[in-house]
Amino acid sequence: PWNMLKAFLDLNVCVYVVDGDSRRRNEKWRLINRSGSILGVYSELSTMPTALSDPDHLPRAPFQDFRHFSNLRRAGIPVTAFYRDVYWRFPHYSKVVPLHKRLPALTFYGLEAWQIARHVNHVFLPSMRMKEHIPFIRDKAEVSALPPGGVVREVNRPNRSGPLRLFYVGGVGGQQYDIYPMLRAVEAVNGVELTLCCRQPEWIQVRDKFGELRNVKIVHHSGRQLDQHYRSADVFLMWRNMNEYLRFAMPVKLPEA
Repeated sequence: PWNMLKAFLDLNVCVYVVDGDSRRRNEKWRLINRSGSILGVYSELSTMPTALSDPDHLPRAPFQDFRHFSNLRRAGIPVTAFYRDVYWRFPHYSKVVPLHKRLPALTFYGLEAWQIARHVNHVFLPSMRMKEHIPFIRDKAEVSALPPGGVVREVNRPNRSGPLRLFYVGGVGGQQYDIYPMLRAVEAVNGVELTLCCRQPEWIQVRDKFGELRNVKIVHHSGRQLDQHYRSADVFLMWRNMNEYLRFAMPVKLPEA
Protein backbone atom coordinates (compact mmCIF):
# COMPACT_ATOMS: atom_id res chain seq x y z
CA PRO A 1 0.00 0.00 0.00
CA TRP A 2 2.83 2.41 0.78
CA ASN A 3 4.31 1.99 -2.70
CA MET A 4 0.87 2.38 -4.26
CA LEU A 5 0.40 5.64 -2.35
CA LYS A 6 3.85 6.85 -3.41
CA ALA A 7 3.06 6.10 -7.06
CA PHE A 8 -0.09 8.25 -6.97
CA LEU A 9 1.76 11.07 -5.22
CA ASP A 10 4.54 10.91 -7.83
CA LEU A 11 1.82 11.45 -10.45
CA ASN A 12 0.64 14.55 -8.53
CA VAL A 13 -2.67 12.90 -7.59
CA CYS A 14 -4.14 14.21 -4.35
CA VAL A 15 -4.64 11.23 -2.03
CA TYR A 16 -6.53 11.30 1.26
CA VAL A 17 -5.37 8.58 3.64
CA VAL A 18 -7.90 7.28 6.17
CA ASP A 19 -6.05 5.21 8.74
CA GLY A 20 -5.62 4.69 12.46
CA ASP A 21 -8.18 3.64 15.06
CA SER A 22 -11.92 4.26 14.65
CA ARG A 23 -11.81 7.72 16.25
CA ARG A 24 -8.96 8.88 14.05
CA ARG A 25 -10.63 7.48 10.93
CA ASN A 26 -13.85 9.29 11.81
CA GLU A 27 -11.98 12.61 12.02
CA LYS A 28 -10.37 11.99 8.64
CA TRP A 29 -13.68 11.03 7.04
CA ARG A 30 -15.13 14.37 8.18
CA LEU A 31 -12.30 16.24 6.46
CA ILE A 32 -12.74 14.22 3.28
CA ASN A 33 -16.47 14.85 3.14
CA ARG A 34 -15.70 18.58 2.98
CA SER A 35 -12.92 18.23 0.41
CA GLY A 36 -14.93 18.30 -2.82
CA SER A 37 -14.63 15.92 -5.75
CA ILE A 38 -13.31 12.39 -5.23
CA LEU A 39 -12.28 10.13 -8.12
CA GLY A 40 -12.48 6.82 -6.30
CA VAL A 41 -11.82 4.85 -3.12
CA TYR A 42 -9.30 2.07 -2.57
CA SER A 43 -9.41 0.38 0.82
CA GLU A 44 -7.37 -2.38 2.43
CA LEU A 45 -9.28 -4.42 4.99
CA SER A 46 -7.51 -5.73 8.05
CA THR A 47 -6.95 -9.45 8.58
CA MET A 48 -9.37 -9.07 11.49
CA PRO A 49 -12.86 -7.60 11.11
CA THR A 50 -12.67 -3.83 10.59
CA ALA A 51 -15.09 -3.34 13.48
CA LEU A 52 -12.56 -4.96 15.85
CA SER A 53 -9.42 -3.29 14.51
CA ASP A 54 -9.01 -0.79 17.39
CA PRO A 55 -6.05 -1.67 19.67
CA ASP A 56 -8.39 -3.07 22.35
CA HIS A 57 -10.61 -4.79 19.72
CA LEU A 58 -13.83 -3.20 21.00
CA PRO A 59 -16.44 -2.54 18.26
CA ARG A 60 -16.85 1.21 18.80
CA ALA A 61 -18.00 2.03 15.25
CA PRO A 62 -18.83 -1.21 13.40
CA PHE A 63 -20.66 0.56 10.54
CA GLN A 64 -18.56 3.70 10.25
CA ASP A 65 -16.35 3.04 7.24
CA PHE A 66 -18.95 1.16 5.22
CA ARG A 67 -21.48 3.94 5.86
CA HIS A 68 -19.08 6.34 4.15
CA PHE A 69 -18.52 3.78 1.37
CA SER A 70 -22.29 3.66 0.84
CA ASN A 71 -22.61 7.46 0.66
CA LEU A 72 -19.75 7.71 -1.83
CA ARG A 73 -21.11 4.89 -3.96
CA ARG A 74 -24.55 6.55 -4.11
CA ALA A 75 -22.76 9.69 -5.32
CA GLY A 76 -21.39 7.71 -8.25
CA ILE A 77 -17.87 7.28 -6.86
CA PRO A 78 -16.43 3.77 -7.36
CA VAL A 79 -15.51 2.03 -4.11
CA THR A 80 -13.03 -0.85 -4.06
CA ALA A 81 -11.71 -3.05 -1.27
CA PHE A 82 -8.74 -5.41 -1.03
CA TYR A 83 -9.83 -8.49 0.95
CA ARG A 84 -6.54 -9.92 2.05
CA ASP A 85 -7.43 -13.06 3.98
CA VAL A 86 -10.19 -15.62 4.43
CA TYR A 87 -8.40 -17.72 7.04
CA TRP A 88 -11.43 -17.58 9.32
CA ARG A 89 -13.46 -19.82 6.97
CA PHE A 90 -11.12 -22.79 7.36
CA PRO A 91 -11.14 -25.49 10.07
CA HIS A 92 -7.68 -24.58 11.37
CA TYR A 93 -9.04 -21.24 12.61
CA SER A 94 -11.12 -22.98 15.26
CA LYS A 95 -8.05 -24.86 16.46
CA VAL A 96 -5.90 -21.79 17.09
CA VAL A 97 -8.51 -19.26 18.28
CA PRO A 98 -10.32 -20.02 21.59
CA LEU A 99 -14.13 -20.08 21.59
CA HIS A 100 -14.60 -16.87 23.60
CA LYS A 101 -12.62 -14.94 20.96
CA ARG A 102 -13.77 -16.94 17.96
CA LEU A 103 -17.53 -16.41 18.33
CA PRO A 104 -17.47 -12.57 18.37
CA ALA A 105 -14.85 -12.55 15.63
CA LEU A 106 -16.96 -14.78 13.37
CA THR A 107 -19.98 -12.57 14.02
CA PHE A 108 -18.13 -9.46 12.89
CA TYR A 109 -16.50 -11.28 9.95
CA GLY A 110 -20.03 -12.10 8.79
CA LEU A 111 -21.17 -8.50 9.31
CA GLU A 112 -18.22 -7.23 7.30
CA ALA A 113 -18.99 -9.70 4.49
CA TRP A 114 -22.58 -8.43 4.35
CA GLN A 115 -21.36 -4.83 4.21
CA ILE A 116 -18.88 -5.62 1.43
CA ALA A 117 -21.64 -7.15 -0.66
CA ARG A 118 -23.84 -4.06 -0.19
CA HIS A 119 -21.39 -1.15 -0.35
CA VAL A 120 -18.38 -2.10 -2.51
CA ASN A 121 -18.23 -1.99 -6.31
CA HIS A 122 -15.11 -4.05 -6.83
CA VAL A 123 -13.25 -6.51 -4.60
CA PHE A 124 -9.55 -7.24 -5.04
CA LEU A 125 -8.14 -10.59 -3.87
CA PRO A 126 -4.54 -11.82 -3.50
CA SER A 127 -5.38 -14.50 -6.10
CA MET A 128 -8.51 -15.57 -7.98
CA ARG A 129 -8.33 -19.03 -6.41
CA MET A 130 -9.52 -17.36 -3.22
CA LYS A 131 -12.85 -16.37 -4.81
CA GLU A 132 -14.46 -19.80 -4.41
CA HIS A 133 -14.01 -19.52 -0.64
CA ILE A 134 -15.85 -16.20 -0.29
CA PRO A 135 -19.43 -16.89 -1.45
CA PHE A 136 -20.66 -13.71 0.24
CA ILE A 137 -19.28 -11.53 -2.57
CA ARG A 138 -19.61 -13.92 -5.47
CA ASP A 139 -21.82 -12.42 -8.21
CA LYS A 140 -22.52 -9.39 -6.00
CA ALA A 141 -19.45 -7.34 -6.87
CA GLU A 142 -16.78 -7.41 -9.52
CA VAL A 143 -13.73 -9.40 -8.41
CA SER A 144 -10.17 -9.47 -9.69
CA ALA A 145 -6.73 -10.50 -8.47
CA LEU A 146 -4.31 -7.96 -7.03
CA PRO A 147 -1.27 -9.97 -5.90
CA PRO A 148 1.40 -8.31 -3.74
CA GLY A 149 3.93 -6.17 -5.54
CA GLY A 150 7.65 -5.89 -5.12
CA VAL A 151 10.47 -3.44 -5.70
CA VAL A 152 12.78 -4.31 -8.58
CA ARG A 153 16.40 -3.99 -7.45
CA GLU A 154 19.48 -4.30 -9.63
CA VAL A 155 21.95 -6.73 -8.08
CA ASN A 156 25.53 -7.04 -9.29
CA ARG A 157 26.39 -10.75 -9.16
CA PRO A 158 29.90 -11.30 -10.51
CA ASN A 159 31.16 -14.83 -10.94
CA ARG A 160 32.27 -16.16 -7.60
CA SER A 161 33.34 -19.38 -6.00
CA GLY A 162 32.12 -20.85 -2.75
CA PRO A 163 28.98 -22.59 -1.56
CA LEU A 164 25.51 -22.17 -3.02
CA ARG A 165 23.72 -19.67 -0.76
CA LEU A 166 20.13 -20.49 0.17
CA PHE A 167 17.73 -18.14 1.96
CA TYR A 168 14.51 -19.00 3.78
CA VAL A 169 12.32 -16.45 5.58
CA GLY A 170 9.10 -17.44 7.30
CA GLY A 171 7.51 -19.68 9.91
CA VAL A 172 9.40 -22.48 11.61
CA GLY A 173 6.81 -24.30 13.69
CA GLY A 174 3.49 -26.05 13.67
CA GLN A 175 1.97 -28.32 11.07
CA GLN A 176 2.14 -25.79 8.24
CA TYR A 177 5.80 -24.90 8.66
CA ASP A 178 7.47 -28.20 9.43
CA ILE A 179 10.98 -27.28 8.27
CA TYR A 180 12.61 -30.40 9.74
CA PRO A 181 13.00 -32.13 6.31
CA MET A 182 14.44 -28.95 4.79
CA LEU A 183 17.08 -28.61 7.49
CA ARG A 184 18.04 -32.27 7.31
CA ALA A 185 18.43 -31.99 3.52
CA VAL A 186 20.69 -28.94 3.82
CA GLU A 187 22.85 -30.72 6.39
CA ALA A 188 23.21 -33.74 4.10
CA VAL A 189 24.51 -31.77 1.09
CA ASN A 190 28.00 -30.38 0.78
CA GLY A 191 28.59 -27.03 -0.90
CA VAL A 192 25.45 -25.25 0.34
CA GLU A 193 24.76 -22.74 3.09
CA LEU A 194 21.30 -21.83 4.37
CA THR A 195 20.38 -18.56 6.08
CA LEU A 196 17.16 -19.15 7.99
CA CYS A 197 15.28 -16.00 9.02
CA CYS A 198 12.38 -16.27 11.47
CA ARG A 199 10.85 -14.63 14.53
CA GLN A 200 12.99 -15.18 17.61
CA PRO A 201 10.15 -16.38 19.92
CA GLU A 202 9.15 -19.03 17.34
CA TRP A 203 12.73 -20.25 17.01
CA ILE A 204 13.16 -20.52 20.79
CA GLN A 205 10.16 -22.86 20.89
CA VAL A 206 11.54 -25.29 18.26
CA ARG A 207 15.34 -25.03 18.36
CA ASP A 208 15.83 -27.92 20.78
CA LYS A 209 14.07 -30.19 18.28
CA PHE A 210 16.77 -29.53 15.65
CA GLY A 211 19.87 -29.50 17.87
CA GLU A 212 23.18 -28.38 16.38
CA LEU A 213 22.78 -27.47 12.71
CA ARG A 214 25.36 -27.87 9.98
CA ASN A 215 25.45 -25.39 7.07
CA VAL A 216 22.65 -23.31 8.66
CA LYS A 217 22.79 -19.74 10.01
CA ILE A 218 19.84 -18.44 12.07
CA VAL A 219 18.88 -14.73 11.96
CA HIS A 220 15.89 -12.77 13.23
CA HIS A 221 15.51 -9.89 10.79
CA SER A 222 12.55 -8.12 9.14
CA GLY A 223 11.71 -5.20 6.88
CA ARG A 224 14.67 -3.51 5.22
CA GLN A 225 17.03 -5.80 7.14
CA LEU A 226 16.05 -8.55 4.68
CA ASP A 227 17.60 -6.68 1.74
CA GLN A 228 21.10 -7.87 2.61
CA HIS A 229 19.97 -11.51 2.60
CA TYR A 230 18.12 -11.20 -0.72
CA ARG A 231 21.18 -9.58 -2.31
CA SER A 232 23.59 -12.28 -1.21
CA ALA A 233 21.42 -15.39 -1.80
CA ASP A 234 21.52 -17.56 -4.92
CA VAL A 235 18.24 -19.38 -4.23
CA PHE A 236 15.16 -18.39 -2.21
CA LEU A 237 13.26 -21.20 -0.50
CA MET A 238 9.59 -21.45 0.42
CA TRP A 239 8.73 -24.44 2.58
CA ARG A 240 5.33 -25.31 4.00
CA ASN A 241 3.02 -28.29 4.12
CA MET A 242 0.36 -27.74 1.49
CA ASN A 243 -3.32 -27.56 2.35
CA GLU A 244 -6.37 -26.03 0.68
CA TYR A 245 -5.80 -22.62 2.24
CA LEU A 246 -2.17 -22.45 1.13
CA ARG A 247 -3.09 -23.34 -2.46
CA PHE A 248 -4.42 -19.82 -2.99
CA ALA A 249 -2.72 -17.76 -0.23
CA MET A 250 -0.23 -15.28 -1.67
CA PRO A 251 2.54 -14.46 0.85
CA VAL A 252 4.34 -11.15 0.37
CA LYS A 253 7.71 -12.91 0.53
CA LEU A 254 7.02 -14.62 -2.82
CA PRO A 255 7.00 -11.44 -4.98
CA GLU A 256 9.70 -9.98 -2.73
CA ALA A 257 11.99 -12.84 -3.70
